[in-house]
Amino acid sequence: MDIFLDIEFLLWQQFVSFSLKESFNQVVILSHCRFDVAVLRLDRPVQYMPHIAPICLPNKNEDFLGQYGWAAGWGALQPGSRLRPKTLQAVDVPVIDNRLCERWHRSNGINVVIYDEMLCAGYRGGRKDSCQGDSGGPLMLERNSRWFLIGIVSAGYSCAQKGQPGIYHRVAHTVDWISHIINS
Repeated sequence: MDIFLDIEFLLWQQFVSFSLKESFNQVVILSHCRFDVAVLRLDRPVQYMPHIAPICLPNKNEDFLGQYGWAAGWGALQPGSRLRPKTLQAVDVPVIDNRLCERWHRSNGINVVIYDEMLCAGYRGGRKDSCQGDSGGPLMLERNSRWFLIGIVSAGYSCAQKGQPGIYHRVAHTVDWISHIINS
């Protein structure tokens, strides 16, 4: 089985519609987006394989505070690097409180507001994080042998730095809209 060929084939599928959350608002001053979520409808069904499978959506407003998720992506392995990995990368990160996330960022001189439709995940000491090029990728959580999409990589200030956890779109905040688009 050649995972790279399977992924390459999947990437050549075309999308036939694109739905952007109507509340989407890119705030350049804060350098991250509010309601940073979109749904793409593909031109044909995805062929499921052992490494390509559907993922569950969380319940509306479900809270994952203190639980560990997995952020996955093909982004940079270190801040500022243009090099990209040849294999999909994943790191485990704890979901942290939004106000705590703001305080950690402020301790580094970064004044950021983490809105309700966002969540933060990462360690106080850094070391593990999503990075440039991972945006749009999943923050997943496994529960009872089922995987849930709890976040979407959205923003961050550098990568894996002390007191600068990653910022994600909180899927449980817009799950009704996502479900509506999927089912329409």
